[in-house]
Amino acid sequence: MIKKFFLIFSLIILALTLVPSIYGVTVRNEATKGAQVATRSANKEKVSTRVAEIKKQQEELKKRKAHFIGLITQISGTTLKVKNQNREITVSTDQNTKYFSLSTGGKKKINFGDLKVDDRIAVVGILKSETSGLAKMIVQLPKVKQEIKRHAVFGKVTAIEGNIITIKHLKKPNTWSIKVTGDTRIKKKGTDLATLVDIKIGDIVAAVGIPVEGEENTIEAKAIHVIPGKFKGIDKQATRSATRSATPEATP
Repeated sequence: MIKKFFLIFSLIILALTLVPSIYGVTVRNEATKGAQVATRSANKEKVSTRVAEIKKQQEELKKRKAHFIGLITQISGTTLKVKNQNREITVSTDQNTKYFSLSTGGKKKINFGDLKVDDRIAVVGILKSETSGLAKMIVQLPKVKQEIKRHAVFGKVTAIEGNIITIKHLKKPNTWSIKVTGDTRIKKKGTDLATLVDIKIGDIVAAVGIPVEGEENTIEAKAIHVIPGKFKGIDKQATRSATRSATPEATP
């Protein structure tokens, strides 16, 4: 009986000794797990923050490279409306926006006040997907020279009034007025340095020049060639001389 009592007592003592140890291990394990979870969470947050920073840097890099070229259609305060063939955007500016002008003389700094409606500009800092944004830089570009197309006309002289020669198509009722200026080159066989007085009513002429804006069927002649002899067809040599780079029109 005494042995049995001592055995039970020993087991109780052993149990009381082991419980704190087991509990301590459990607590330490839980603490370790908690620390690991906190570390993983902190690492995830750092990674997310870094990814966001990289995306922002990439976006900024894209914007530094992105540019939009168009004409200024409206200026309101410090905001511009800029339009090209594809779309129109709203451009905001601030104290950090830089302004430059490009010309044959090179690049120079300008101010917002130097920009005008119809100026052709390049806006840096707005992506293709954006319809509005803040410009990092605005470059005022040289105006595009419009190509002036020359017209060639051909016919018989029916009238000469002042510096205006009127010609009529040989087969059709179409007529043209030819303005002669001090820069007009006139060629007539057998006449050196021909002038307007060397052209007579009834002469067959081929002329090339620039259409006069607002005056129908009128050109300002760059060159006039008086075709010699009785006309039996378009003299290829005369046509080449009169038109140079232009293509003669069958109907003046």
